[in-house]
Amino acid sequence: MNFMQPFLKYTAPSLAAQKFTAESVALITARSLVIHGKLDRSAPYGAGVDWASMLPNAAVRIPP
Repeated sequence: MNFMQPFLKYTAPSLAAQKFTAESVALITARSLVIHGKLDRSAPYGAGVDWASMLPNAAVRIPP
């Protein structure tokens, strides 16, 4: 119900402080599933494919 206040206070600043580089992301060894929609308005269509290509154990699924 009151999701946005703690999200904006704690989670958003924590995410903004992260500096993701291709080298740091390549160190992630966990299996990952990237799901990205073609009609997603918050990120360009190719972003999900780009993320999956940087992660060594990732698969990408793009729903119809």
